[in-house]
Amino acid sequence: MDDIHTPTVPSGPASTHASQNRNSAGGTSLQDLIAEKTRAEEELKALSSVLDSHWVNMNTSLTTFDGYPRDDIDVAQIRTTRARIIRLRNDYKNLMSRIEAGLHAHHAEARNHPAPQSGSASSQVPTAAAGSLEAPFAKVNSVVAGSPAEEAGLRSGDKIRRFGDVDWINHEKLSKVAETVQRNEGVSQSAVTSAENFSADIAGWVGTEEHYCQNPAKPASFVKYRGIAFAVNATERLGWPQPVGVPSSPVMMFMSVDHYPAEDEKLRASSIIRRRGGNCPNTLEVLQQLLESQHSSNSPINLVLCAVLPSRLSPGYQELKSSFAESTDLSFCIHREASNEPASSYIIRSKAVDSRTIINYNGLPEMSSVEFASVADHLPGMSWCHFEGRIPDVTLSCIQHLRQTHGNVKISVEVEKPGREGLQDLASVADVVFYSKSWAQVRSISDFPSFGRADFIKGNGYGSPKECLQAQAKLASKASLLLCTWGESGVSGLDVPEDRFLECPAFKAEDHKVVDTVGAGDTFIAGMLFGLMCHDDWTLDRKLKFANELAGHKVMQEGLGGLGNLMHHAF
Repeated sequence: MDDIHTPTVPSGPASTHASQNRNSAGGTSLQDLIAEKTRAEEELKALSSVLDSHWVNMNTSLTTFDGYPRDDIDVAQIRTTRARIIRLRNDYKNLMSRIEAGLHAHHAEARNHPAPQSGSASSQVPTAAAGSLEAPFAKVNSVVAGSPAEEAGLRSGDKIRRFGDVDWINHEKLSKVAETVQRNEGVSQSAVTSAENFSADIAGWVGTEEHYCQNPAKPASFVKYRGIAFAVNATERLGWPQPVGVPSSPVMMFMSVDHYPAEDEKLRASSIIRRRGGNCPNTLEVLQQLLESQHSSNSPINLVLCAVLPSRLSPGYQELKSSFAESTDLSFCIHREASNEPASSYIIRSKAVDSRTIINYNGLPEMSSVEFASVADHLPGMSWCHFEGRIPDVTLSCIQHLRQTHGNVKISVEVEKPGREGLQDLASVADVVFYSKSWAQVRSISDFPSFGRADFIKGNGYGSPKECLQAQAKLASKASLLLCTWGESGVSGLDVPEDRFLECPAFKAEDHKVVDTVGAGDTFIAGMLFGLMCHDDWTLDRKLKFANELAGHKVMQEGLGGLGNLMHHAF
């Protein structure tokens, strides 16, 4: 008798023989492979909804306790759906391998054949048929009737993938479009759109009648000139600033006990709290609260999380997804479809000595630099990228990729864990660096090879935040701002170009009582990023004070909820 849990259709490749021939390694462009990946993800999501409608997942039993088929669900539909999911997962793994190989080839070709500089009307524009990775960077807002643009076939709503030699990598908030217009007054230029997928000559475009550069402070910013207006629509992620967080995203379980248990001791917890954790996810959550609390259209910022997560069909992913606001974009996360459990942290709080013991588990394969590159290359509007310093060698490769392909993106790095090799290398390539007290006091022996192991264990590090920041200013050569949290002593910063040291004592309200310090550092980072990205009108002193107060409110409560509303007075 067949096992009722066995899929109705044997698992195996879902593609037909014809599609396999059509999508052979030599005949499919990288863009087509990515489109196929998107279709597979959409179908997996739809199939997941089918299982959700029956309140089952891939592992739910389809029989009763005594072995009979359940009569409260459609067993046949569930088995067929599971079979399709298994087949799609196999295809998905194959697609990811082909995309990875394609990305390597794409970047190798880009290095060997750099894009030609504009300056003549004969500049050739590659079309979509060339298989290049060209994401849209602007949208046509309006086309003047009878203009050369209309005659060439452009229509309102078309998305621009290339204009002359300007594309999503180098448009620099559309300023390069205006420069191209000025350099080629009265001369035909080519534009490639993603709506009609054609290359058209636009004759006689000049910048003399109407010409505006994009204004990031306005939600309807555009570059407009005779015949056409390129407009950026924040809801479509075409050019607006997109801070990206690159983290782990664990589920955290807090257990409070009277004292830390001895080996083999049985102990009852007085409370259990379960919530989503992760440094970058925490930072994004608080940053989103601040953006919403400010209620201002002057900061049209889309928050994007890029993390390794379990299968979309897993309960663990659904739990993580529900913990984020809808305005935080999770579509660029990398899913391990063969895994069902997210990374987890178990935190034991001892009331006797007020200590925290943390046990981490992560069975998910870590993100590779190639996977990150594939995400970054589809975020043309990215303005800021914040990294946890978790896997320094991979993170360093990711930052180097951003420096090569997203020249204007600002990069911040969190240097937190003492003894983790390679964090100093990350600090040396970031624009903004956040140092923790624990790292500053105990640095990695690999960063300072002249230290002996005994010195390292004793913690021969920096004795104060000022000492740390002044010394790091000589090592973090690219950074313009260095910041260091120092627990109850407050926070400090160093404006590197001005060589100006700032410090702010820990914020304490009248009814100050420390309740929960988990996530305080992440909250401070959120406050600083908010000031740096949204408030050029604030002095650095004000930004530091704002972030410090925000972190002070955090330690007075459990979790991160409602922190944005507590800062209304500071906006």
